[in-house]
Amino acid sequence: MRLTQLVLGLCDSDDDDAQLPRVGRPLSAGGGGILRTVGRAGVGMARDSVGIARGLAGATVTFPWTLTRLVRAVVAPGRGVTRVPTRVVESLADSIDLTNRTTNTYRSTFRLLFEPRSPELSWSGHAHVEKRVSWISGLDLAAIKRVAKVHGTTVTTVMLAAVSRALTEYLDAHGDRRVSDINLMVPMSIEPVADELPEELGNHLTIILMRLPLGIDDADELIDAIATSMSRVRYSFEPHVNFATMLGVAITPGPVAHAVVDLLANKTVGQLTSVPGPVSTVRIAGTPVEGMLGWVPMSGDQAFGICIFSYNGTVSVGIATDAGLVPDPGEVAGMIEDKFATFAGWHEGD
Repeated sequence: MRLTQLVLGLCDSDDDDAQLPRVGRPLSAGGGGILRTVGRAGVGMARDSVGIARGLAGATVTFPWTLTRLVRAVVAPGRGVTRVPTRVVESLADSIDLTNRTTNTYRSTFRLLFEPRSPELSWSGHAHVEKRVSWISGLDLAAIKRVAKVHGTTVTTVMLAAVSRALTEYLDAHGDRRVSDINLMVPMSIEPVADELPEELGNHLTIILMRLPLGIDDADELIDAIATSMSRVRYSFEPHVNFATMLGVAITPGPVAHAVVDLLANKTVGQLTSVPGPVSTVRIAGTPVEGMLGWVPMSGDQAFGICIFSYNGTVSVGIATDAGLVPDPGEVAGMIEDKFATFAGWHEGD
């Protein structure tokens, strides 16, 4: 976001009052710093414990159905024994209210610690120095908003649903077994963008491990699964836990820090970021800017970097890949672009 601000600082806007959409999630919302946040978390835990007890009691009453769901959740990813603990915890969390912050925080912390390396698929392997890029440009933001309205969701969720369908098709095309989901590393700004650049630039961010479902054909079911995954992050202290982890890693010796970063990165297949750009045309040296693209750097043995960027009523998607793991990012780009037309509302009058 800071780099976007810096670039746009070189431009003139057709709308002098236009500003970048406000993004970011302060770690200490409401002021008072981290200590106040910890205090609120303690109060919340006491309140949430009632909901946890109620949810687990409900799961006990419906034990046969809960057990079936547990087995399905554990078996679906590919019958990997190392994936059992996190799947059990997630399935139990599903029996508790979606907005229970304590449950969601336990769930995310358990995943951060015990989620195994991403399952072996055609894009798996050790990363190489060479990277390749492709992109999609000029996606109609109004059409994406129509899809979001039809399905009662957000633009970001629709974008992720298209990515999910594309990656499912990619795995099918390369002869991979079906997996129920993958993990993506998603940066989250913890300092909202102000109207003016600060005296010093720099990244103020944390990360989350987002579970992206795959292999779901029904659009409503897919969108609901993505929205649920995102909501469990929203109603949790996962960003706080991960930020504290990053601070701890930052003060360790270089080799240790690199090992920890790789360990966390290898729980995911890549990074995905969504950056809102200007809502009107900007000009540089008097020339209108037709579009903007971005690519996400990768860590560890990640195969993908996906950057979603909106600008002046259009959306672009930059796809960066490891050349040895995904040699043709254009194949992925084409699949993502084709998937938008599969959702109701994409065409006017749907």
